[in-house]
Amino acid sequence: MANRIYVAVGDNGGVVASNYERALLYKTYLRGHKYVKKFSDFEEAEDYVLDHIAEKAPFGCPIPMHCKINEIIFISKLMRDY
Repeated sequence: MANRIYVAVGDNGGVVASNYERALLYKTYLRGHKYVKKFSDFEEAEDYVLDHIAEKAPFGCPIPMHCKINEIIFISKLMRDY
């Protein structure tokens, strides 16, 4: 059986989650249009989250190069740290 990785994204950020239950939990911290999506590997999920954040973040906001599993990336925090 293949290992599954889940992504939860919303208008204010996103996260790569280690399982579906965690993704649903993290989804409660996201705002706007939010959803959970399943991936078969971490790299694909990470690319999806980072692309989503780059699309939602204001121009000039620094986008991280990588995600940590089970750690939500909030756009407001990226802007504050900038």
